[in-house]
Amino acid sequence: MEKERRQFPRIRQPFEARYRNYGALVDPWHPIILVNLGAGGLCFQTEGLLEIGSRLEIELPLPTEERLILYGRLLWSRAQPHNVVEHGVGFTDVTQEQQIQLDTLVDFLRGKRP
Repeated sequence: MEKERRQFPRIRQPFEARYRNYGALVDPWHPIILVNLGAGGLCFQTEGLLEIGSRLEIELPLPTEERLILYGRLLWSRAQPHNVVEHGVGFTDVTQEQQIQLDTLVDFLRGKRP
């Protein structure tokens, strides 16, 4: 079995989010399904390949009905059955406030309510 290389554990809780290319304000948001989420990154599914190294804006819904926008870099892509591609993203430039919101979201998905 391959050794876990992640610094932060991931929660496997599929839910809807969306992404667009970083800085492309006219680029539409693309809906995605998250496979997992952690303090340092996430994995999501699409129907097409994305370019490794791409910078992305990821919008995550929060339990408070607000939205959290994070920036990340596409680290890997892996083809899955039925024309699905999984993509791994590492977060970049996360502020302290964003990290608190992200940690709260991960705790919420784990079933830990405040």
